[in-house]
Amino acid sequence: MGDAGPIEERILRLWVRNQADVYRYVFALLPNPTDAQEVLQAACVALWRKAADLDLDRPFLPVAFRFALLEVRKHREKNRRWASFLGDEALEQVAAERSDAHDLLELRRQALDGCVGQLPPADRDLIDRHYRRGQTVPQIAEETGRNPHTLYKALQRVRRMLFDCVTARAPAEDQV
Repeated sequence: MGDAGPIEERILRLWVRNQADVYRYVFALLPNPTDAQEVLQAACVALWRKAADLDLDRPFLPVAFRFALLEVRKHREKNRRWASFLGDEALEQVAAERSDAHDLLELRRQALDGCVGQLPPADRDLIDRHYRRGQTVPQIAEETGRNPHTLYKALQRVRRMLFDCVTARAPAEDQV
């Protein structure tokens, strides 16, 4: 990126701080990790190219979401399978609702992190393997020597515990 001026440096810092939020926004619109990552990178490049035109006195995340939505639209034009998955009108509605719900979702994500941290080590390992590492229940069963049926039941139990914990810690949509 060469010699970054003050505006480019601010954009870079804002992007790094908010990249995970933008990824979650994109992933809500394109629920395929590879496609979402590609669009995230395209949004970053587009933001960088327009850095001099951006008003950095305004909140950054809504701007980043707009750039990401434009890149999602471009991606959908190139990859028509997404257009059949979700129509243009539905895409716009999901994008608006996801953007509007950002603060609530962030509070609930933070609550989830705290709740996962309170789990017993075996439950936390199961959640980590399944959701963070993307392992299937049969893979976990093979690696741990546990019965797959028992693991499915354990996941169901832990998900219920996490749901209850997050619900107790974070406000519901109608409370924000």
